[in-house]
Amino acid sequence: MVLRMIISEKWIHINSYDVCFDYNVKSVIILKQKIIVQLEIGDLYAVDMAGNIIEKNNKPFQRSDLDKDFIVEINQNNLYFNNSAIYFEHNIYSFVLFDDRIIVQLNELDASVKSDEIDNVYAVDMEGNIIWRIQNKERVCPEYKFISPYVMINYIDGELIVNDFNGFRFVFSPDDGTFVKRIQSLRPW
Repeated sequence: MVLRMIISEKWIHINSYDVCFDYNVKSVIILKQKIIVQLEIGDLYAVDMAGNIIEKNNKPFQRSDLDKDFIVEINQNNLYFNNSAIYFEHNIYSFVLFDDRIIVQLNELDASVKSDEIDNVYAVDMEGNIIWRIQNKERVCPEYKFISPYVMINYIDGELIVNDFNGFRFVFSPDDGTFVKRIQSLRPW
């Protein structure tokens, strides 16, 4: 299973589908067959992998109710796994979920405030260990002179495609976060 998701204030983007809500998204829990979205007001929605709302519930739930199907919970700047958690300094904006790891992109608006967070893409294994941070593109691509955080990650045909704030696109290895190549820019300059 490969799942790509963007979490914004009042919507989530699952693979190619958008799901909008009336209130801000507080957390997202990924299960084997569905996604639980908790809004800041406490409402819970079950969404299938095609972006359809299949259930609404406004009563609290227990994590133990989800244990057999639970994969990971994303709550602003935290990732929760079955037996561990990992905290990031900035909120998680998007991620690509694999069977053995999750690649997260931290919010570029938060990340751009601190220069050491320009390389704002990480891979975390299912035990909650950071296994890599994306390689710094300025060090391996000397002709690239623009320092900017990443704004989008995609997984296409086995490649991790990463776009930066300046519209440049790069390919990195999803296995270890190393730079592979620069590809056609989204902007004409």
